Amino acid sequence: MRSTSLAGELLPTVCVLASFAFVSAANAQSPVPANPRLPTVSNPVRTLVPQLRFETAPSGSVELGALTGGEVLVRASGGVGAITLTLETGRPNVVTLAAHANSGAQLAQAGGIVSRVSPANSVPRDVLTRDDKAAVPVERVVRLAPFANLSAIGGPIAVIVRATDSRGTQASAAFSIAPVAARISAISKPGGTVRDQAIALGVDVDLLPPGARIDITESVSAASIEPRPAVCAFTFRQASSGAAPSATAGANGSARITVPGRFFAYDHAKTGPCAVVLKGRLVRGGGADEPIEIRKMDISLSTPTPYVVQGTWGIRDRLAFDVRPGLPGACVGASVGGVPQPIGVHQVGADLAIGIRSGPLGTDCAAKSAAWTLPDGFRVAGIDWDVVTERDACCVGNACLPSGSSPDTTLVVPGAIPSENVDAYDGNAASDADKPPPRADGSRPPFLSRMHVRLGCKATPLNDHGVKVVLRSVSFEGPAGASFP
Repeated sequence: MRSTSLAGELLPTVCVLASFAFVSAANAQSPVPANPRLPTVSNPVRTLVPQLRFETAPSGSVELGALTGGEVLVRASGGVGAITLTLETGRPNVVTLAAHANSGAQLAQAGGIVSRVSPANSVPRDVLTRDDKAAVPVERVVRLAPFANLSAIGGPIAVIVRATDSRGTQASAAFSIAPVAARISAISKPGGTVRDQAIALGVDVDLLPPGARIDITESVSAASIEPRPAVCAFTFRQASSGAAPSATAGANGSARITVPGRFFAYDHAKTGPCAVVLKGRLVRGGGADEPIEIRKMDISLSTPTPYVVQGTWGIRDRLAFDVRPGLPGACVGASVGGVPQPIGVHQVGADLAIGIRSGPLGTDCAAKSAAWTLPDGFRVAGIDWDVVTERDACCVGNACLPSGSSPDTTLVVPGAIPSENVDAYDGNAASDADKPPPRADGSRPPFLSRMHVRLGCKATPLNDHGVKVVLRSVSFEGPAGASFP
């Protein structure tokens, strides 16, 4: 059995072999060859013809410069004969199909696939029969005409490009064009940037009209961004004496703007990407200013480094608890109405404690710390308080106050220790007097809020009842490599 080749291709053959014993009457004595080999009969099998397809075409939405116009490359190949491209769009006066001058450069910019189809009059491997001719790939650009102003855009433009080959076979590519005044092409930030850290954010913008100026005037909060980012959004902070961040586009329509601010986390319990959404204006010579909004989603930040303070007696000066009314023998110093006991702010093991003891008149003491200003990029991640009581005449809060004492109705945020609500301690304060002074840009530095506790004991003959709160640890998160606390 043997095979023959058609147009350079190896095709399956059907081969018939038979042996005959044929003897005529006139030649009965002639020898007959045994098993003679007959000619092979080949039946060519029609192979699959090329499948018409789009090698390059965007999927989803593609942004183009609204004020400059732009082009999207489409390339169809794989058909038979000639390929014709047609355009369907609801805005034919704005979007057209056109040839382009430098297909190689545009293919490179679009990430185009090099054609896998042979030129006309040749036969690609395993796709054609003798009578078929491969189609030459066809390239066109979907061209967006520039708008005179942004108010004329009217939203995204739906586009369908259809390819038809000589057999009438069709393929289509559907996408939309989003004309935008400007686009964030890249974001640059210092290495190791974490949430709530003040930085100078580098914002690369393109699709601008050459020579136009872009000014940034505000940022959009995470709650107002759709879709809402998983963790945080960049908050623009400009010093009151400073000018708005701005830059002028070069001949290629791009510019870099430096924007001061920080990535503000609206939910520290969540992890994930952040977003930058900035508003401003576009200033063009000879025309009115255009309001613009630029955005970049899915920005990754560094994971904050944990810093845990144990042995809290070592940070007593940072916390600076003040105990009132400050009466010796009642709220500070030592209780001597029986067995001498330390009271007020004192040390328990390696930790800071605040305690009182009972006595014949009862005891009523309140303690409040100072706000602790933290390094930039830091936040409070956890507070661990313990309450230790002796017997039952003393407790935290208003329940054990002696006769004549008035309960607290306006506790200083975050309320009575041992509250362990991190949100209450992290940069929270009831009034400006309880906060550190603002920065030059008007924002507050991060801080551990003032902590407040009310301790009370009912009257007892001796000081044999007591209560104390013990600060076991304070946890923070911040940039890596910091010397803290």
